Amino acid sequence: MTTTTSIFVISNTIYHVDNRYLRTFAVVAAEFKATWEKKLRGRDDKIIQTTRKEFHLAGVYTTVCSILTRSRRETLHQDFLEQYAILEDKKRKITAAIAEAQEELIVCPLALRTHHYIL
Repeated sequence: MTTTTSIFVISNTIYHVDNRYLRTFAVVAAEFKATWEKKLRGRDDKIIQTTRKEFHLAGVYTTVCSILTRSRRETLHQDFLEQYAILEDKKRKITAAIAEAQEELIVCPLALRTHHYIL
């Protein structure tokens, strides 16, 4: 039985290798390559999933911030309306007090004049 050998030169060293070993090496190398590619695909898939999750979380975060901002704006607007109503009530009370004082000033002299004319 004859075996064929191949000659390889690696780092200035000559190697005589039996072809059976080359076939075994080729099979092992192919399995290693397949395993390596599978591992890389798995890593890439994991990166893609993580990125999708982060984008999803960023979208959720943006939505939550938008809702909170809208809620905060509504709260601020409601607080403004309440303060505005309080100020308007105070303004009406002051205006009513001024109107009463003006009416007393107008009515009293007329009453005095009428009283003088009667006497």
